[in-house]
Amino acid sequence: DIESMKRQYNYRRRVIVDGFRSMGLSCFEPKGAFYVMVCIKELFGKSYNGKQINCSMDFAQILLENTMTAVVPGGPFGADNYIRLSYATSMENIKKGLSRIIEFAEGVK
Repeated sequence: DIESMKRQYNYRRRVIVDGFRSMGLSCFEPKGAFYVMVCIKELFGKSYNGKQINCSMDFAQILLENTMTAVVPGGPFGADNYIRLSYATSMENIKKGLSRIIEFAEGVK
């Protein structure tokens, strides 16, 4: 059971990391936790639906308001250029969240 769980979490981690990298966003590849930290600093100073993104809190709030997708701002962790996502959830949730974030990022101008 443990080996199966490890394979599943590794697969989920790969889907998230590869998904963000395909968007051109860098992220740390976690080695032991269930969280991915994604760098969003290249989106700072840009806006979505007239709301400007200046920090991770702005990104998280605007994303939630417009896509019903929650991420954790990195600011409270001392990493304001990042958002934090967990992959200790279902593949369905991961794919749905990635899809929404990709669509959101494409609308950031």
